[in-house]
Amino acid sequence: MNRVRHLFTSTLLVMLFFGISKITGLIRTRLVGDVFGTSPAFDAFTAANQLPELFYVLIAGGALAAAFIPVYSAYLTNERAREGLRLTQTVLTLVIIVLGAIAGVSALFAGQIAAVLTPSFPPEQQQLTAQLMRIIFIQT
Repeated sequence: MNRVRHLFTSTLLVMLFFGISKITGLIRTRLVGDVFGTSPAFDAFTAANQLPELFYVLIAGGALAAAFIPVYSAYLTNERAREGLRLTQTVLTLVIIVLGAIAGVSALFAGQIAAVLTPSFPPEQQQLTAQLMRIIFIQT
């Protein structure tokens, strides 16, 4: 029964942090909108943020959560915490390596990526998009 309670508490914590993440994302969007307003700079920021956000959601949010949480929960419910810790360390290391590689390559080719994502932007706005994309990719 104690393991079930622990699993329930862990699930609630994950849900809480996911909710906090969504709320802080909303606040970030609001603050960026307040600073930039409706301007070419805001359009560049929005375009620059799309690809890094997509990679993060697909890798860290979607696939990882769907694959990792059930396996980790099974380890905890079967009192195999040490194996669960090893799984966590391995998955975290792989995520850091994969996202780091994607971020590095994408930062190198940000100019070309920005040109493909924003063909209707003037060249100066595409350059700003590429600069912002490099910052956002490295931050991701």
